[in-house]
Amino acid sequence: MSGARFETKPGSDSGSGYERWRSYELRPSTEVEGKEDVYVAHHRLLAVVECYAASTPLWAILADLDGKDVHHENGVKWDNRPENIEPVDHGEHAALHATTAGETPTPDAGRVEEVPADD
Repeated sequence: MSGARFETKPGSDSGSGYERWRSYELRPSTEVEGKEDVYVAHHRLLAVVECYAASTPLWAILADLDGKDVHHENGVKWDNRPENIEPVDHGEHAALHATTAGETPTPDAGRVEEVPADD
């Protein structure tokens, strides 16, 4: 595999149904010899550019996101419109989902969720 690709994580475990970027690269900071798969959730990348002021230094954004989850307001994992994502503390995010567990459709469930087009 070369370069990067966009995919939806398959399965039914933690993180399944989320869109993510996958690349195969050398990571000298890890103990793995050679190249390895690297995954970044699409909604976390979007949060960096959509949920913070453009004047905020990248280091400050990454520090703020550390320990936070990016919440999808409407509960649809693949609806990554800027108005649908929001960084929240992990505990708050867990509490939000504790009340809606099992209600959110996933691509693997065979259901289709209508997502409004941008105007």
